[in-house]
Amino acid sequence: MEEPDLLQENLHAIAADLLSLKRFQPVMRRIFAVPAGVWQTVASCCSGEFDWPESAAEIFAGHADQFVVTYLPWPGLTECDPGCMVVFVHGAELWSTVAYFNRATLSM
Repeated sequence: MEEPDLLQENLHAIAADLLSLKRFQPVMRRIFAVPAGVWQTVASCCSGEFDWPESAAEIFAGHADQFVVTYLPWPGLTECDPGCMVVFVHGAELWSTVAYFNRATLSM
């Protein structure tokens, strides 16, 4: 089992990579493929991808059911606005991170 600080550091790194690196756009499209507020495991969103973020294989092997993600409308924006809040959570660690994401940046 990983040390809590290392685990949380790896969770944050995975979330940051998924949100910011263009090669993970297919994963982000899977996150947005379900209705807002529906929790999915990060591992299921990454399934079928061959290029995972660093440490993802280790995290998915030991924490797949606890590392989840959802998105919500960003407060104050209209429903058709592409900006949203993406929330990553590891329930057992009481860890979370939230980020603004502009869905218009996803290439088709």
